Amino acid sequence: MLVINSNLAELFDQANFCDSINLCMIRFGLRRWRFQMSPEALTRVSPSNGIPPELAVEIEHQASVLDQAEPEVILAWAAQRFGSGLTMATAFGVEGCLILHFLSKVAPATRVFNLDTGYQFVQTLLVRDRIRQKYGIDVELVRPATTVADYEREHGGPLHRHRPDQCCHDRKVIPLRRAVSGYSAWISGIRADETAHRARGRVVQWDAKFGL
Repeated sequence: MLVINSNLAELFDQANFCDSINLCMIRFGLRRWRFQMSPEALTRVSPSNGIPPELAVEIEHQASVLDQAEPEVILAWAAQRFGSGLTMATAFGVEGCLILHFLSKVAPATRVFNLDTGYQFVQTLLVRDRIRQKYGIDVELVRPATTVADYEREHGGPLHRHRPDQCCHDRKVIPLRRAVSGYSAWISGIRADETAHRARGRVVQWDAKFGL
């Protein structure tokens, strides 16, 4: 699989919300998002990074073409290129809600999911209801195989307190791999100011970690 790393150049200049996810009066400068995809049609795979040579050329081309494109243009391209093979992950952050705002205009039928670790705040999950009400997008909750109660019983309490990486792997990474399995592309909200690695992200790029 491959990543279309749709990186918005600058997140918002300023956003005025009528409510916590009402994007009716938004002014923005573009910052960073991320897409991800996997082409079944291209079968020749590079042994170094798992990316087909033809696809590497397409990624480089689209990364240049879409580098300064408006959000609707980027999303419309992804929806046309991947159709029902396109999905989106959101944690209901501001950048994710922005993407959903634009996605609802150009590809509202795109499957959207949230990694529900069992540790999310109730207020976070309430945003899911408001997204459904405003945009008609029903965000799927993807959960780990075990409940929080069973998981903490197995590990003698909240594992995230002393082994956060293991907890993240069990309750985020594994469910994420399952959630994107069978899809050709996925979108997730990242920002250039979060890490130096993410600041180097391009509009379209390969994600070797997830083979997307």
